[in-house]
Amino acid sequence: MGDFWGDACSLPFLGNSLDYVVTSHVLEHTANPVAALFEWARVVRHGGIIYMVVPDRRLTFDHPRALTPPEHMMEDFHRGTGNSDGTHIADYLDRIDWTRYHPAGTPAEHAATREHLRVTYTAAAENQLEINMHFHVFEPSNLGALIALMNQDPQRTARLEILDTVENFPDERPDGFLMVVRVRKGLGAWWTGRKLRRLAAKDERAVLSPEAKPLFD
Repeated sequence: MGDFWGDACSLPFLGNSLDYVVTSHVLEHTANPVAALFEWARVVRHGGIIYMVVPDRRLTFDHPRALTPPEHMMEDFHRGTGNSDGTHIADYLDRIDWTRYHPAGTPAEHAATREHLRVTYTAAAENQLEINMHFHVFEPSNLGALIALMNQDPQRTARLEILDTVENFPDERPDGFLMVVRVRKGLGAWWTGRKLRRLAAKDERAVLSPEAKPLFD
């Protein structure tokens, strides 16, 4: 089928069309993680799986930062926060452990990089351009609490069930945690997903949305 452009909050697939979504070190780069999780759930069939690896605050350069409250992330969702949001620029740049972000750097180099990024991120926010940083900070506890809040939200279109959590994951880079989530939907979603998978057995492109754009021409 090839590769296609996508965004964490806007995937190029039809609803209920996939068996699973796999992400690694993506959620923290999303200013609106609830929107991302709901989007991943949208494209997954009833009973499908979201398999995500998320950096653990305690094990990364984010360790000096405060854990992001789940309520804050729900507020971001209801406000429609996008990746040009500048709310967390200062918290990120002024509180991360720069000796872990760039171990070979000197204090002067760290300071220069920090201020360069501050100018870059601030300009991006002012011009509504995407910012690439760790917007939010996670541990298994607050991600689990966030999913519980999502399941209570009136805008949800699926229920998320945490099947397993593995800390210090993966073995070769044990600075994150794995969370495996099952997506629960209704009978209509089950039937739609079944039809799409039958079509995809003949043509994989049947699961693509009309707006899907190839990554490479």
